[in-house]
Amino acid sequence: MNILITNFFISLPSGTETYVYELAIELHNRGHHVEIFTLSMGDLARSLIENGIHVCTDLKKLKKKPDCIHAHHNIVTLKAANFFKETPIVYFIHDRTHLLDYPFKHINILQYVAVDYNCKERYLENGFKDDDI
Repeated sequence: MNILITNFFISLPSGTETYVYELAIELHNRGHHVEIFTLSMGDLARSLIENGIHVCTDLKKLKKKPDCIHAHHNIVTLKAANFFKETPIVYFIHDRTHLLDYPFKHINILQYVAVDYNCKERYLENGFKDDDI
């Protein structure tokens, strides 16, 4: 399976960056083709590239069209959704208050995921129904 992961930053080992790093490595080790779209690359991105995972800041430079998008952060998720208009998305939020984790609805998002009850409340406070999450 071709999986695109989105995250605003792939720079330093913190928060969702560490999550994305570990997820990408594990999916890659299980035989999936994994690529990451970000707007900010750093040491963590270089480490992923050294481990055989393509990381880029331009969706036109992806090597394969994704079968699905494992999405974090609204800005890069919207960019990917608008570029791959038919690709299904699973959208995760990891933070209750951060602007990049503000939840939004999009036709391509098939599942909304909150990593904890605090994040689930953020969805609920923004018009999502309990069954959406």
